[in-house]
Amino acid sequence: MTLTSNVEVEVYMEDLNVTDDESDGEEYVASTMDKTIWDPFLNDLVQGEVEWPDISYDDAEWTFSNEETEKGDNIGQIFGDQYLVHNPRIPWNKMEPHLGEKYESPEQFKLCLTNYAVANGYQLRFAKCDRSRILVRCGKKSDENKCPFRCWASWMGNELTWQVKSLEKKHVCARKYSLGSLITPGWIANHYLNELIRNPKTKVKEMKADFLQNYSLKLSRGQCERARALAFTLIDGKLTDHYARIWDYGNEVLRSNPGRTVEIGVDVNPDAKYFKRIYICLKALKEGWLKGCRKVIDLDGCFLKGKVKGELIAAIGRDGNNQIYPIAWAVVNVENKDNWKWFIELLQSDIETVEGNGVTLISDQHKGLLEAVKEVMPHAEHRQCACHICANFYKHFSGEIYKTLFWEAAMSTTDQQFKNNMEKMKELNNDAYDDLMKRNPKTWCRAYFATDRACEAVENGVSESFNSAIVGARGKPLITMLEEIRLHVMERFDAMKRSTNSWKTVVAPKILIKMKKWHKNMRNWMVIPSGPLLEVRNGYEGYMVDLASWTCTCGLWFLSGLPCVHACAAINHTHQNLLDYEGHNARTCKNEKVVPPPKEKKPPGRPKKPHSDEAPSKRPTTSGGRGGRRPTRERGGRGSSVGRSGGRGGRSLIDEIFDSPTENEVINMFDNFEEDVFRAEMERGESSHMMQFPESQFDEGVPITQDDGVPETQFDVENANWEDQSHVVGGIAIIVPIIREKFNPRKPSG
Repeated sequence: MTLTSNVEVEVYMEDLNVTDDESDGEEYVASTMDKTIWDPFLNDLVQGEVEWPDISYDDAEWTFSNEETEKGDNIGQIFGDQYLVHNPRIPWNKMEPHLGEKYESPEQFKLCLTNYAVANGYQLRFAKCDRSRILVRCGKKSDENKCPFRCWASWMGNELTWQVKSLEKKHVCARKYSLGSLITPGWIANHYLNELIRNPKTKVKEMKADFLQNYSLKLSRGQCERARALAFTLIDGKLTDHYARIWDYGNEVLRSNPGRTVEIGVDVNPDAKYFKRIYICLKALKEGWLKGCRKVIDLDGCFLKGKVKGELIAAIGRDGNNQIYPIAWAVVNVENKDNWKWFIELLQSDIETVEGNGVTLISDQHKGLLEAVKEVMPHAEHRQCACHICANFYKHFSGEIYKTLFWEAAMSTTDQQFKNNMEKMKELNNDAYDDLMKRNPKTWCRAYFATDRACEAVENGVSESFNSAIVGARGKPLITMLEEIRLHVMERFDAMKRSTNSWKTVVAPKILIKMKKWHKNMRNWMVIPSGPLLEVRNGYEGYMVDLASWTCTCGLWFLSGLPCVHACAAINHTHQNLLDYEGHNARTCKNEKVVPPPKEKKPPGRPKKPHSDEAPSKRPTTSGGRGGRRPTRERGGRGSSVGRSGGRGGRSLIDEIFDSPTENEVINMFDNFEEDVFRAEMERGESSHMMQFPESQFDEGVPITQDDGVPETQFDVENANWEDQSHVVGGIAIIVPIIREKFNPRKPSG
């Protein structure tokens, strides 16, 4: 279908409700991205048979005619059968008519005459324009000194071609800047299309100024408004085309992105089916959230700004740098409980959770959303945005003191701190206190948030940021809007990925800025050590910090996953690195799964021992010398021990064990020690000097005792992580659990 009717354009403007008085200061709401204009798939999808217009006129259908011109046809005498063919690809300002020139259609001839008139400032008019002929003159009918320009064209008698039969090209008129109806909305839209693509918010005044400067044309406000409306129709496609091809768009997303989720819903009426909603979640987004983001999701909706109203609802996560991470979005006809329930059910399936276990949701106080979350994700932690609560609270209790006390209560990290702040509110106004307590403080106060999410946020600011980023796309028709949102997310992810290559530390930049701020404020706190615990004080305020378990009694470290200012002071006091106490949620990681090296396996058999004729340098360094005092154990003391100092310079076996870099060297020391002990006892006949442990004492839970009956230690043999239980001999059985602890250090989880 060709958009060539002026009447259609007028009706379109009436539908837009645009008047001359209103359009002066309006801004057309459209995306500043506009990456979908030249997308072959999208253009074919939404535009169908729509053609780019050249010139539009209200004429009847064209037919063939063999009648000759008023002054006769003299082109055969000049050119014979060799006629010039019009080339539509030459620059528009170089076009001009020639005698005998052939055109494909009357529309092409009219476009050539219009470009010729605009380029030279000629006020051409169509004196005759019907089904078979066109007569063009220059100037108004009322002009006394008429310009001699005259052009006559009609169909050729023997072929489907339009031809200039008579032409007088001489002009004596002055340049004109207002060419009237010769300049149609189609011509203006075609010449100004690229500018509107670059800047969709171009105003009518700016449009008129551009045409006066670049084309020497004075356009009316109505001409600019109709042309702009037609241009946006051509850019975005017809509204009905978008909704008619929504199924094709969904199938294309399914085909091009395996592993994604796309679902379309319609309202079934007796007369037809009407669009209701569409949900989109791309595979890369949900996999990235599952593998690299905290289990916190912000839910929010925003209004569409196009001709057809509706809402766009989205689920937004937070990456390690506390920035926007889109997960899924949907377009619905209205924001209500039914649509939110449908959206959350699909989201729950994509993020692989059951009834919201381990997930935190942050949203506003929309009634339908609150009810949908309770039904679909009853076990999820549902926080309410403190900004929305403060705005509703401020409507009834205005004043800066109310706002200050509210945020002090919302930011409280302990129950007692929250109660103290609310007591201040109660003393100020008891009604204000009651109003806040009715709003369920467990949903908007930090003191009652889950402590395993590494997120202390009390607002859904990331959702508001996402809505603001796509405000231009929200004014587009359906498919164009969905494509621009997809392109926006794709470009953002690529930019974020490239920016991480410039990071100098393993901690995300925004997290590092926060830590530097706390590190600066920690100098105001005094640290008092008490064994593994440290007390951090500032005047009458004090908190206990346990670096081993990564906790502080203020609660913020456990809540956010980052060391609080008190923990920073304690870490600095113990001369440790602050970055060692950053949680894994704030650190960079590999894009792919990290494959660890293979585990080292102990070869079968006993370790090879050097012969006596080998060079000393080839002997294992862990075997020690053979000289010096043989290992003995004296009776009669709990502190007696089995050890060897000969050949070690006074160093004991335990000292060498803890200095050994590998576990295999420790095992070799066990073997050598065992062999030396038995050889010495057999030679001297002093086997009674060895500690004798009955086999029953190696059962689980049985204490190991010396020969004097005093328990030495107690441990679980089965769960002691033994490589080979044959090494459990003599006094070595007491040492092995210590060795295992050295090679398997336990650190608190981040």
